Amino acid sequence: MIDLISYNVTYGDRFNNDRTDNIKIYYKSHLEKGTKVRIYLEDDIFNTESQYQDLNLGTGIFWSQFSSRGPHNLNNDRQITIPFIGPQKLIFLDNNGNTIREFKLDIKFVDESLRGKNQKRCAWIIGDSHIGHLCKDIQYDELEYDKIRFNPLCRQSVTMSRFYKSDYINYLSYFPIKDNDVLLFNLGEIDMRMAIHVKNHQKNIDKKDLMTSILFNYLTAIKNISNKYDKNKIVILRPNIPTSDSYITNEIEKRQYLKFSNETDRKILSDYFLSIVESFVKSEKNISFIDNVKQYEINGFMDENLLLEQNIHMKSNKQYFDSLYEKIKNF
Repeated sequence: MIDLISYNVTYGDRFNNDRTDNIKIYYKSHLEKGTKVRIYLEDDIFNTESQYQDLNLGTGIFWSQFSSRGPHNLNNDRQITIPFIGPQKLIFLDNNGNTIREFKLDIKFVDESLRGKNQKRCAWIIGDSHIGHLCKDIQYDELEYDKIRFNPLCRQSVTMSRFYKSDYINYLSYFPIKDNDVLLFNLGEIDMRMAIHVKNHQKNIDKKDLMTSILFNYLTAIKNISNKYDKNKIVILRPNIPTSDSYITNEIEKRQYLKFSNETDRKILSDYFLSIVESFVKSEKNISFIDNVKQYEINGFMDENLLLEQNIHMKSNKQYFDSLYEKIKNF
């Protein structure tokens, strides 16, 4: 048995190189000496961003420390994409993967410094790992423009489906969003590249039918956010353009990134996303759609020169944000 004693978060300097947040957790173990335990720390809203430690525990008081710059944080010391400002889930597993104990860490810290040192109007980009990669090598101050500061919020593995099933309104409440800020949502690439194809394989449901259902629920969530944040402009961003089958030749990477999918179906779903979303925003006063990746398209697929090697992610790209700024600066 394991009991949680306490935990505390130390926040990094938001305006200098070390922006790392650290959480230190104290717990009491009643296990036999030398018991192998794996400790997971997960985001409690989307159940993503897992970090883990393998330990040998016994009887006594122990502590573990996790960093917001853990192995799944893509941005080193440059951007603040995954601060420890929201609830976390701490899970203890035995050597067979069975749960010993699970605790919720009720962290809530609305950190005003996330708005940047000049406290400008902010554009919050809620996205998956693609957003993390796009800003990976961009210096912190470079995403502050004349009228707007971009704040990329990267959550790895968050699909449209995972997003609308989450407590997304609560998630947004953890950020210092002010009236007239812009909320941008860049989700869907994972659904169209993998999740829909896996479900089609497992349940033999038509891929387009799956996409229709996912988009309906995702756009309903976006509309709910628009109603809640009625003094903010809401923007749906087009996710990354599909990668061609020929680009990824490594079999391990191919199984990881393109499981059960092919370029033809990925392109059909991408085009379908465009048609549905463009139709949707026509009837929404406060919701816009921006295709900021069309400029990187060659023959219907992503320009391979912009991709990481044997990878579906784009390289860090300051021009992406420059272009996006031009499109939203007068919103």
